[in-house]
This record gives sequence, structure tokens and C-alpha cells, in this order.
Amino acid sequence: MLDAIIPWQRNYKYFGVTLDKNLHFRDHIERVRNTALFYKGRLGAVLGRKSKLVRNSILHRDLELPTISKYMKDASKRFFDIAGSHPNALLRAAVDYQPPHPTHRRPRERTYRST
Repeated sequence: MLDAIIPWQRNYKYFGVTLDKNLHFRDHIERVRNTALFYKGRLGAVLGRKSKLVRNSILHRDLELPTISKYMKDASKRFFDIAGSHPNALLRAAVDYQPPHPTHRRPRERTYRST
């Protein structure tokens, strides 16, 4: 452009992802990892294993946040409620699936030795 020299680049940033000439993510992964380590170091007092500053139970209680297991159960229930009235017959059939009882065990397969 306008006789300007454009230098060659070893890495390209495309939609926030850094790629090299072979379309590998090594530099991107290293950059993201270093950024995460930087912020983890800054938040060490809060995120530390023995930190008495913030406990998950306090966050859940004060911010009225569900635990991950409760959130996933609620999301599953919402999905199956919606899927029950979906126009796709295969999706509606998946709603009627009843998993086996947790104590149910599959019978062992017999193995026969050839003599």
C-alpha cells in the first residue's frame, strides 16, 4: 500500500487466536497460559487453598448462586421439559428414556478359550 514495505510475520492473530504459518496454536496457548498464571498470581490470596478470605459456601449463600451440581440438574430438567414438546420425534423419544437403577449391574460376558 502506497509503496510501503510490509514486513513478514511469523504469527497471525485471527479472531483473537494466534496462529503460526502452519496453523498451530502453540504461541496462542503459551500467551493464554501466561496471562492465566499472571492473574492467578495476582489473586493468590483469594484463590489459595488455605485462604480464609472467601469460601465457596459463603459465595453461594451470599450471592444466592446454585452449586454446579444443582445448576446442572436444573439445566437438565429445563432441557427435558422443552424436549418433551419438541416437533422432532427422536428428541421426544429421548425424554422417555429410563436409566437402569444405580445398583443395577450388567452381567459379565463369558469368555471362551479355544482348545
